[in-house]
Amino acid sequence: MQTHSEEQARLKEFKKLFKGKPILLVDDDPHWIKAMHMLLDTLGASVNCAPNGEKAVQYLRLARYDIILLDIQMPGIDGWDLYAIMQQVRPGRDLPVYFLTGLPAPLQTKFVAKLPVSPERVLQKSLSPWEILATISKELLEPEQAA
Repeated sequence: MQTHSEEQARLKEFKKLFKGKPILLVDDDPHWIKAMHMLLDTLGASVNCAPNGEKAVQYLRLARYDIILLDIQMPGIDGWDLYAIMQQVRPGRDLPVYFLTGLPAPLQTKFVAKLPVSPERVLQKSLSPWEILATISKELLEPEQAA
C-alpha cells in the first residue's frame, strides 16, 4: 500500500506525462467512459470520447491520438473491426491502441491470440483506473525512459 506522499508523487508524475496529450476513449459503457474521462481530464489530457465505432472513426479522421483505449465488445462496429478500419484511416502508422475487455481470463486468452497486438496491449476493464494509467503511460515515455 502506498503512502500519501508516494501517491502524490505518482499523481505529479502522471500529470507531467498526460498533460496536453490527445487520448481517444472508445467504449459503449457510459460509466466507464465518464470515470476515465474525468481522471484523464484531471491529469490535463485532451480527451475525446466515442460511445461507438462510428463516432471513433469520425474522430480518427480529424485528429491524431497518442493513446487510444478501445473496447473489444461493442454493438455495431466492435473493437476488432474498428482496429481494421483504423489501419485504413491511418495507414502505415503504428497505432497506439490498447484493447479493453471484460472477458473472463479463459476467453480473453482465446481472443488475444487473434489480435495483431502484443498481449500487454490488452487490458482488463476490472483493473483500477490507476493500473490502466500505469500501463498506458509507458506509451508516453521518451524511448530512453521506457527502456
